[in-house]
Amino acid sequence: MDFNLANTTVGASDDSFSPQVQRQFDFTLLFEHTILTILPSCLLLVASPVYIFTFVRKPVFIRRGLLLWTKLATAGLLFGVELANLILWSWSGHSFRSSTSLAAASLSCITTLCVAAVLHAEHRHSLRSSAFLSVYLSITLLFDVVKARSYFGRSGLNALGALTVVVAVLKLILVLLEEASKRSLIRLTRFCPTLGPETTNTGFWTRSLFLWLNTTLLIGFRNVIRAEQLQDIGPEFSSERLFARFEPKWKTGQSRACHPEPMWCADTPDSE
Repeated sequence: MDFNLANTTVGASDDSFSPQVQRQFDFTLLFEHTILTILPSCLLLVASPVYIFTFVRKPVFIRRGLLLWTKLATAGLLFGVELANLILWSWSGHSFRSSTSLAAASLSCITTLCVAAVLHAEHRHSLRSSAFLSVYLSITLLFDVVKARSYFGRSGLNALGALTVVVAVLKLILVLLEEASKRSLIRLTRFCPTLGPETTNTGFWTRSLFLWLNTTLLIGFRNVIRAEQLQDIGPEFSSERLFARFEPKWKTGQSRACHPEPMWCADTPDSE
């Protein structure tokens, strides 16, 4: 497919909110910057303070470690790339620059700082990785792929396209880091045996797709599974806890079975 768009056709329509460029299989830059950048950035800016406040009210469960510093370093690189993106848009007098290009690039820089703040709060105060952050990074990663395609298809925007590809790669790295286990970093080690693998060994996508069961399934595929090979499912599904909840209901059911309620039958005169 030929991604080289005619400058005269594309440049004239890129500053319109129409989703599709005239006679081209592509979005206009105004539409991409508004819907694919500004909208998710605003949602993150609104949700981040609430999310961070919810986390910091909890105790610190996880120690600082290499995983946290790797996440923050990746977020720092992401901020640097977004800043370079903003500088390119501000210095560029290109006809492709839409009326929202600078606003979108500025918001991208700010939201990267919010991502770093949420990463730190979530890593320290939550046993599980953040579903909110994983979903945001995954969706905006796909948006970045769409924007990179549009930039590479326009003459003179190859540098912006390359930076957008780097942004997508860094977001993918953050998504993968969010899937990493935090079990070895738990401060209160006495809680470790009572936590199931789906709690601290997995991230949002691994939990959602039940990928944490792959190890057990692989063992069962190769050998006969023994009881000691099964992973601890955690206190939420422990037999003691479930039995404590089930026992009162069982006794109530038994008492009703042993002492059924009397059934009163009213004698009615036979109708003549």
